[in-house]
Amino acid sequence: MAAQPLTMDFDELKKRSLEIRELLASYKPKIKLKPGEGLELTLAEAEAIADAVKKGEKGTMQAFVESAKAASVIWNLAETLQPCLEAGLDVNGHLKEMNAGSVN
Repeated sequence: MAAQPLTMDFDELKKRSLEIRELLASYKPKIKLKPGEGLELTLAEAEAIADAVKKGEKGTMQAFVESAKAASVIWNLAETLQPCLEAGLDVNGHLKEMNAGSVN
């Protein structure tokens, strides 16, 4: 039997993005995201993708490539954080380090 193709559930993408934002906000002191760069930009892009898909919007190939990158980064980050948090690991320092630069 052939393997099922991987698909992205855009409602789940939005949920994961919001969970990451909540995690960042839960730390004391709060991790402040830098507007327009790094993790904040990637979260915003992933949320915009999820919202646009719900509305049935279409975009350019370049926008698709950037959107796919942001969506996969946020999807996988949430996937990685979940077991770390369940195991009681403190990911605060790592998330602070991810707060600058680009997804590259």
